[in-house]
Amino acid sequence: SMAENYIAQDLAQLNTTYVDLMLLHHICATPEETVAVWGALEAMKRKGQARAIGVSNFEVPDLTMLAAHATEPIEANQCHFAVGEIDTETLTYCKAHGIALESYGTLHGGVAMDHPTVAAIAARHKVSAALVMLRYVSQHGITIVTASDNLE
Repeated sequence: SMAENYIAQDLAQLNTTYVDLMLLHHICATPEETVAVWGALEAMKRKGQARAIGVSNFEVPDLTMLAAHATEPIEANQCHFAVGEIDTETLTYCKAHGIALESYGTLHGGVAMDHPTVAAIAARHKVSAALVMLRYVSQHGITIVTASDNLE
């Protein structure tokens, strides 16, 4: 019921009757709780309050567990992907199961933007280091959700 209350609060705060995508931000304390919260998202979708539902920060064991109980498909998984931080196991699983991948924090990963290899690629193609890093992730078929508080 907490999940249903949060969904209602989200819709009220956004002053809308539906969202395009609602995500379960992370696994819950127990698998049973995760499945129960997923059930609230499934109900939300059936009521037309969400066009799509998905998860965030789920790895293969989490996805496998949830998929075994889900009646609606897991449509998206938003995770941290960046240069030097590509979870190929999750990438492969999601592609095989039709789960769209979204990346957050793409410019903040295991490799800094001023890394010599990134800088050399950027110079060779006459683009910014940020564009090189974004392209590296997007060429894996991952949609990028990005923001920054750094103007550069």
